[in-house]
Amino acid sequence: MFSKLKSLREYFRVFLADNRLLFAGIRQRRGAKAKEYLLRRNIHRLEKGLRNPECRIPFGQAYAGQTERDFETYRSQLPPAIADWGDHVLAEYRQRHANPALPVEAPADVAIPLDAPDYASLRAAFAQRTSCRHFIAPAPAGDAIAEILHDTRHIPTSCNREAYRVLIVETPEKRDWLLANSIGLTNFTGVEHCTVLAFVADLAAVNHPRDRHVPVMDCSFASLLFALAAQSRGLATCYLNWPIRPNTDRQSRVLLNLPATQKIVFCLLVGHQNPALSSGKSPKSGRICKV
Repeated sequence: MFSKLKSLREYFRVFLADNRLLFAGIRQRRGAKAKEYLLRRNIHRLEKGLRNPECRIPFGQAYAGQTERDFETYRSQLPPAIADWGDHVLAEYRQRHANPALPVEAPADVAIPLDAPDYASLRAAFAQRTSCRHFIAPAPAGDAIAEILHDTRHIPTSCNREAYRVLIVETPEKRDWLLANSIGLTNFTGVEHCTVLAFVADLAAVNHPRDRHVPVMDCSFASLLFALAAQSRGLATCYLNWPIRPNTDRQSRVLLNLPATQKIVFCLLVGHQNPALSSGKSPKSGRICKV
């Protein structure tokens, strides 16, 4: 009975701390970063409407005017590619509303490429990928990891908000603290030769409590694509479970200088696998069903 009460008390303690973090992000929606997230979301909504062959003009009137004003205010703070994308979408939106008879088609510079990757190679990569627990020197170069992260940025994210960050943790003290507070490092060897990546969710991108899962999804998509891309460069990876502990989250924000609305979702080890030691290859059931 005592154990159940203790677990229940811990659950509510974590629940309240997590919700305080969530609502802190919602309360800060007037901040520059939260405004950028909302701006990107609304531009993406306009873009989806413009690409819909059955879209009816006018549309998006409830938020289009505010989106135009916010874009003028925050354009200089956006990455160049995002700013150019916003310019293009808003210009097309104005043009379509001025002339509803214009045909609906994706511009040539943003059309979806038709060249499919080699599926046989992808299938082999899926089958060969495993969680490495035995690493050897040298540690992977930070530039190589940054290049892979840059190349794998084309993941789907909710309304194109990119509500996540990836931290390449190079400072020894920070790296050691993350490893000490992660779960599941038993029987690992050569961890000192790894690079630690921290995948961080940003709840400032959340406009409603029902969307609290969105930043976690973004972190998951980004990490999966990174793990497969790293494998193609001869690097092994392993996910580390990050515990849901309010005190640990607070300490991590201080250590990594994270805003109050950001929290670690999990860490990922990246390094070179020791060929002499097996990490094991557990069978997968697939869990596919038709309904």
